[in-house]
Amino acid sequence: MIKVYFYIVIRKKRTNWSRFFYQKPIVRTTILLSLICPSKTDFFQGSFRYFSTKPAFAQTENKKTDTPKNHRLENFLLSTKDRDEWTRLMLAILNSVTAVESVLSQGVRVNIRGTDRFHGVTPLMFASRIGEEVIVKLLVEKGARLNDTDSLGNTALIEAAKMGYLDIVRFMLQQGANPNAKTNENWTALMFASHEGHVEVLEALLKYGANSDSQNKFGMSPVMYASQNGHIEILQKLINRDANVNLTSLNGSTALMWAIRSGHEKIAELLLESGANPHSSENEFQRSPLLLAAKFGRKGILKSLLFSGADIKAVDKHGANALILALGNNHFETARLLIEGGIPVNNPNQNKLTPLMIASSKGNFELTDMLIE
Repeated sequence: MIKVYFYIVIRKKRTNWSRFFYQKPIVRTTILLSLICPSKTDFFQGSFRYFSTKPAFAQTENKKTDTPKNHRLENFLLSTKDRDEWTRLMLAILNSVTAVESVLSQGVRVNIRGTDRFHGVTPLMFASRIGEEVIVKLLVEKGARLNDTDSLGNTALIEAAKMGYLDIVRFMLQQGANPNAKTNENWTALMFASHEGHVEVLEALLKYGANSDSQNKFGMSPVMYASQNGHIEILQKLINRDANVNLTSLNGSTALMWAIRSGHEKIAELLLESGANPHSSENEFQRSPLLLAAKFGRKGILKSLLFSGADIKAVDKHGANALILALGNNHFETARLLIEGGIPVNNPNQNKLTPLMIASSKGNFELTDMLIE
């Protein structure tokens, strides 16, 4: 059962290492115990040693109470010196500061790496990922390298930023961690903070020189992620740092377009107020922000775009104007706004379909009458 569970969680996909961190502590411990013990017999023998009765330790400095169970785990760690050192240190990090100190005192290297199966994760990355601040400080004190990367390019700072652990992020930056380190896909800590909405983490990264205009392999920037995910406070802080609101991703989309797709009206307004270009077009269908707003029925954003001077006569590569896109996607209130705004009502698309034909086919006779008039 243990081996089957471990296979599903860890080995099924190369990227499933991240799922390990989201398991409950007892599950994570079970997984790591299954690594230590090569057979089912060894596993239960190890578990028996782990749960044997021993006196309790005192309170540790990281506020974790050293219970009899914690002491039993330390005894288990001490009794398995012939086992994998990395695994023992990971178990210790899950347990307590005292357990980590005990394992390190046996000569286990503080910068030891996991196998390829675990992407070469270091103890510092692991502790940062699960938010163990006191253990992070201990590992750094013992010589853990701040800017080491795993096989995916993650650093300990990036791991802490992903999860929003502000105190760990601040500590890392104070100790000299690189705020602009990039993963193999060119994600930075600032991008993760922007994507996840970690405002204070973002502030700390900006304070230490994080690049607000960096772009990953998809061409996405912190501004784009904040816009896409509705994090208006983060967007405002990036704009206050003069972040470029008109960068384009690989598909030609701007932050404004990502906000429109996601329906974040306030963010679209902020971007337009901050100089976002209402006339740009994405690559695939050559659609402008106004055309996208019509397609997705973003009536409020459409009003802001028209107020900002967006071209109401714009068409995409199929010859469809905003009215055709709105009608074709059943956004009749948006279509009404466009008609009232003076959009050409007789222009067909490449398939020779006019707005009147589409409105009639949808059975919207009120709009049909408006178009005829």
